[in-house]
Amino acid sequence: MIAEKWLSLNNHIINIHTKHGRVFEKCAHGRLLAAQNRKKKWLKADSVPALKLNKVVSQKAFVRDVKKMSPSQQTYGLEVYHSIVNQFSPKMLILAALHYNEKSGRKHAKTRTGQLQYTVKFPKAKKGGHVVRRVNTAATYEYVTELLTETLRLCENNVDEEPFDVPDPLSSRWEKPDKRDAVALFRSRFNH
Repeated sequence: MIAEKWLSLNNHIINIHTKHGRVFEKCAHGRLLAAQNRKKKWLKADSVPALKLNKVVSQKAFVRDVKKMSPSQQTYGLEVYHSIVNQFSPKMLILAALHYNEKSGRKHAKTRTGQLQYTVKFPKAKKGGHVVRRVNTAATYEYVTELLTETLRLCENNVDEEPFDVPDPLSSRWEKPDKRDAVALFRSRFNH
């Protein structure tokens, strides 16, 4: 359905609004103004602009990507999650997931009188335009307390036991070259 809707653009620009495909048969817009009242002209099917647009719209890779687009869900939550992962660095993925899970379920903040709170932002991408966003309740960090409590419990239980084995670094498996030889080899390769 999404791909057929996208490809229907090729017909729509030349004033064809039906028989787009098997699933998406006709345009979703209502009745259009008659040609004499319409200020914009339709493209001709064999015109250079129509052919160029058709070439862009119909690219296989582009249509394949359009099929994967979500018609009802936006990626804002996923982008927030990825920014948190970047904040904690990829090596701390579990910590990032805990942090995101704690913050993602926050409720819409209300004023003292019970009205929902919103804020107006001016992102650079909007070039002076604005975006209205809801204000969430304050973030909590309960997972930090739980992690510290569990860490202390584990430490207290293992006081008399041998510490667990820490594996050697991966680099310890390789033979370390003599520094002078390595530098000489490096300089000889780049002096030629």
